[in-house]
Parts: sequence; structure tokens; C-alpha cells
Amino acid sequence: TMNGAVLPILALSVVAAAEQGLAPAQLTGTIQNDILKEFMVRNTYIYPPAPSMRIISDIFAFTSAEMPKFNSISISGYHMAEAGANPITQLAFTLANGFTFCEYFLARGMTVDEFAPTFSFFFSNGLDAEYSVLGRVARRIWAVAMSERYGASERSQKLKYHIQTSGRSLHAQEMDFNDIRTTLQALTALQDSCNS
Repeated sequence: TMNGAVLPILALSVVAAAEQGLAPAQLTGTIQNDILKEFMVRNTYIYPPAPSMRIISDIFAFTSAEMPKFNSISISGYHMAEAGANPITQLAFTLANGFTFCEYFLARGMTVDEFAPTFSFFFSNGLDAEYSVLGRVARRIWAVAMSERYGASERSQKLKYHIQTSGRSLHAQEMDFNDIRTTLQALTALQDSCNS
């Protein structure tokens, strides 16, 4: 879910699960919950940066303790790419946002191994050559930084990511080829070992 809907949707999911006899610890899923990309490219935030980051860290504190199988954030580069970022810029800003969340959560007193395993990332894909290695490069940078800078466990060093085919690559003038474009983008993502 998007940022504005994160709290009510998460709360409704926990309540609906409880009504069906499921504990929060049994729930799996992912919420987007990435406010930084909202400030950077989407402009669909509700609260200023400081309260927004506090809400996100409160969500992490709850889900880390109560919902360990749940991905509490999907750090998004997709929206940056849709706003015009090239593959390298998308990757750089997305990872920078991930590290910003790390620093903020650490400053709130959480440990890296409490929150990092539930990070997920969300990239846009296209047909530029850089997209064929985007995931491998992201995983390498993340693993090294998490190990060397944060002393994170092996599980926290693993970057999982979702790829979405690119809306910006679709052409009204060449509609008959849009299905081929998105098929090739999906194939590129699979060859780069995306998680979904």
C-alpha cells in the first residue's frame, strides 16, 4: 500500500487476521511505507519529513517485535525512474534512501538486525543495458555496506527486490510493441534474479 494508507491498511490486516484466529507473527506481506521517495519525486506525502520518519520507525518497531515475517518497507526507485532518473541514478538514490532509513532507525535505538531483514526494494526496469545488472549491483553494494559499515548479520545483508516493468517505456505511437517491450523487461528482471 502507499504511504497515506499504510497505517489503516496494516491495522485492518492485523485485526482481520486476529478475527480469523491468526497471530500477527503469522502474517506475511509488504507495505510500501517509503516516505523519502514521496518527498523526492511523488509529492503525495501528508506530514512533513520528521513526523513521517517517526511514523515509519514506529511501524518498524511494532512489526519487528510482532510481525517478523512481514516486509515493513518497500524502498522505491520505481517512482524515481518514472520521473526521469536513469538506471544508475535510480539505483543510487534508492540505496541512499535505504541507508537513510538505517541511520534513522539506529538513532531511534533499534539494532540493524531488527529492521534490515524486513527491508525490500522496488525498482523500475527498462531495456537499457544497465538494467540487466541492476539487481546484482544493488545486492553487492548493500551487502558490503551492511557488513562493513553496520556489522549486520548475513540475513540483514541480503537485499530482496521487486521489479516492475516500466510505464514510461510504453508508446502510444507504437502500441503494438508495448507487450514486447514489457516482456523483454520482465525477462531481463528474471535473468537478474529479482525476487518478484
